[in-house]
Amino acid sequence: MGTFALDIQGIADPGGNFDLFVPLGVPETDYSTLTFSVYDPISGIALGDETVDLSGLNTSQPIQVPTVIGTCNDTDSGNPDGDDPDCD
Repeated sequence: MGTFALDIQGIADPGGNFDLFVPLGVPETDYSTLTFSVYDPISGIALGDETVDLSGLNTSQPIQVPTVIGTCNDTDSGNPDGDDPDCD
C-alpha cells in the first residue's frame, strides 16, 4: 500500500484548529516523513504543506503537527465571484 495510497482527511474550524484520523500500521509507510497539506475546500487548490513526523503516533498519544503557513491563491482575481478568498 504505502504512503502514496493514504488519503487522510480532517476538518478545521475558522480559527485553524483541526482534528484528523490517521490509519496506523499501513505497510510500506514511513510515518516519519509524511506531507501534511492544506487545501481550499472550494477550489481544491493547495494553500500550503509541511513535512510531519507521525512515527510516535499511537491510539493513546496524540501528536501536534507544526503550524502550516498557507498562501492566498486567487486564481480568478480578474473576474471576482462568490468563491474568491479575502486576500486583503
